[in-house]
Amino acid sequence: MRSFPSLEIVRSVEPPPGEYWDCNAFFAGNMIVSAVLGEEERFVAVDRRGRIADLDQYEAMYLVPAKHGTWLAVTQTTIQHRKIMRGDEEIPGQIALW
Repeated sequence: MRSFPSLEIVRSVEPPPGEYWDCNAFFAGNMIVSAVLGEEERFVAVDRRGRIADLDQYEAMYLVPAKHGTWLAVTQTTIQHRKIMRGDEEIPGQIALW
């Protein structure tokens, strides 16, 4: 991931074996959200330690960054507002990782 406007490398994380990163990524809180491409495209979050977790956004065609660590998941029929869940509280629109 590169900074703007200087394009300095801010963070580098290797994709899983046999996959490669999509050219688009954004920050959602302290996570990086992007897509990995390979046999199938899937959306993932990368934490500060470089751990990669699926976002279970299988119907989404693409993700768009939004404010306060959130994003919009765009499907063929909907736009869903999403956020990574903190703690055990279940709130609609949140995604639990790890």
